[in-house]
Amino acid sequence: MTNVDDSIGESREGITLKIHVSTNSKKNLFPAGYDEWRKSIEIHVTQPPQDNKANKEIIQIISNFFNTKTENVKIISGKSSREKRIMVLSMSKKEVIDKLRGAFDELQ
Repeated sequence: MTNVDDSIGESREGITLKIHVSTNSKKNLFPAGYDEWRKSIEIHVTQPPQDNKANKEIIQIISNFFNTKTENVKIISGKSSREKRIMVLSMSKKEVIDKLRGAFDELQ
């Protein structure tokens, strides 16, 4: 079992996720794994990291995963980096953790 809790934070605004992005992948996948060293959730996106294409796809994938509107998912740091912090609004930390743990259980 991954220690996904290390990649999740909580603030007044919402829940933060630390993610590591792999662009130009064959398919979109979230979560794609957990990086113990970086303490971040991995995401694979098909779009290249240019013209904000990958960032838009990341927001879409994560909003679909959590079944929330794209307006409720924001990149709060790392817009031009593989390491990003994502803010998810309208969900509790417990809901986020439960959803991620279920997905990680399916990956194993």
